[in-house]
Amino acid sequence: QQQQQQQAPMLSLNGDEQQSQLPLSDCTTIVHISLIMCPLWFLANYAYNQGLAMTSVTSSTVIASTSAMFTFLFSVIARIEAFRWHHLVGVATAVAGGVLVGVSDGRHSTDGHANTVSGDLVCIASACGYGLYTVTLRYLCQNRNVPMPWMFGFLGFFSMALLVPPLLMASSYTDVAKGLSAKVFGWISLKALFDNVLSDYLWAEAVLLTSPTVATIGLSLTIPLGFLTDALIHHIYPTAMSACGGALVVVAFVTLNLKEPPRCGRKQWARYQPLATN
Repeated sequence: QQQQQQQAPMLSLNGDEQQSQLPLSDCTTIVHISLIMCPLWFLANYAYNQGLAMTSVTSSTVIASTSAMFTFLFSVIARIEAFRWHHLVGVATAVAGGVLVGVSDGRHSTDGHANTVSGDLVCIASACGYGLYTVTLRYLCQNRNVPMPWMFGFLGFFSMALLVPPLLMASSYTDVAKGLSAKVFGWISLKALFDNVLSDYLWAEAVLLTSPTVATIGLSLTIPLGFLTDALIHHIYPTAMSACGGALVVVAFVTLNLKEPPRCGRKQWARYQPLATN
């Protein structure tokens, strides 16, 4: 009877390669997951960019750092991560680092934008949406072996087909296309390839391999890495407050990746092990 069972139909990218084939049942599951993730991903990114235009860079940076708090809260509520005090301390440390960097940048900023309540609320909605999107990704994909390239492919398709047209209709086509030359479009496409496609793919894999909170704090490592890049390439050095903020982010990332918090004594330090999954 087992030999007579019919195999599920396959959706193939290349008929000569078995590894590129995907059962249609799994493809349907990926489509369902992408449809759920699509509005969360789109609205979180749109709210962030909209909030950045409505308030100051300092306020946007500080509020964006709170996404780690939302991610940790949602992960505990969904029982994806167990509540640990040193995780809470690590998240609070990362938020404090982001606040220091944002305040330091604000003192030297000349962007001219003023803080507005509406802009801050949009940034808060973006941080909350990012946390919800991250936890939902882990919740839906952790036990299904979902191939991330397929998921993000469908997610991009549904975003373009379902969400971008209403956004364009709500705005003026002339405003969208104004100043969009071939050279500008090429740089935008190149930036999107690395900043959205590649980075989002690696980030999603990190969410599945570690935890939503660890992956979120890991993104904050762009702060100290950015300082290092500016120092080595442009010879621009961070202020003392910014350097302290970057150091706090590194400390937070290390703290979150510990299975047990450090304690006094050699036997307790032996339990100071890296965190593998949660």
